[in-house]
Amino acid sequence: MEFKIGNIADALISVSAMFNCTLEEAWERYTHPIITEKFSFEEVKKYIDKKVELGEKFK
Repeated sequence: MEFKIGNIADALISVSAMFNCTLEEAWERYTHPIITEKFSFEEVKKYIDKKVELGEKFK
C-alpha cells in the first residue's frame, strides 16, 4: 500500500476536526503506526502549513 503525504495531511485535518483536537493530538492518538513509521508529524505539519499558506495567497 502506498501512502502519499497529501492524503495523510487531509486525513489528519479531518480527524482533528472530527475529534475537536489539535493536529498533534490527532497524530499521536488516532494515526495508525504504519503511517507514523513512514512520516513524521513535522513533515505532515509542514505540508499542511504550506498548503494553507498557498490558499491564503489566492483569497
